[in-house]
Parts: sequence; C-alpha cells; structure tokens
Amino acid sequence: MVCTCAPEEHHLAERLLAEVYERLSGGSARLQPRPVTERTFLTDAMRSFHHDFGVTLELRCEQTFAVLGTDSTGEVTIVKSDQAEHGVAALWRHYANNAGLH
Repeated sequence: MVCTCAPEEHHLAERLLAEVYERLSGGSARLQPRPVTERTFLTDAMRSFHHDFGVTLELRCEQTFAVLGTDSTGEVTIVKSDQAEHGVAALWRHYANNAGLH
C-alpha cells in the first residue's frame, strides 16, 4: 500500500515517483531514452509495461486505487495506493527491479 495520509508517507510516495521518472527517462533495450514528466508519465509507464515486461495494466478505484499488472503467464501483481500515479510507479518499480532494468 502506497499511502499518502501522513506527511512522511506523502514524501516517500513522491520520492518513489521521482525515482521512477528518472529510471523511465533512461530508456531500455526496447525504448529510447526520453524525459518523463507528469504529463507523459502514464504513457511512458504503459509503453514500458508492454514492451519491457509484457505486462498489461488495469486500474480500479473504490476507496483507494488498485493497480493490477498481469504478465504473459497470467500472474497478477496488485499494488494498492491512495493516488493512482503512486500505485503505477510502485508496480513499475517492482517489475523493473525483477527484470534488472536500470
């Protein structure tokens, strides 16, 4: 759960976003490097999920957000978050770390 209820939790969530922006900006074997901004984050993350990890993404919203990633084997990984962007970033970092992506 990526929570932003308290100031320290919010700060950690924002650091997570900054880390993922930087890592996504570096590109990959399949994607060219390019600056990732607030405006381009979701598009860039979705391309990376597809091209780098073979993962489809689903967003659900009730009281909090659930970000679901489904890989090519059908395995689903779920991250819950107060803000959708933080959940997408946490899930991207999970797949990137597992794949050894910068």
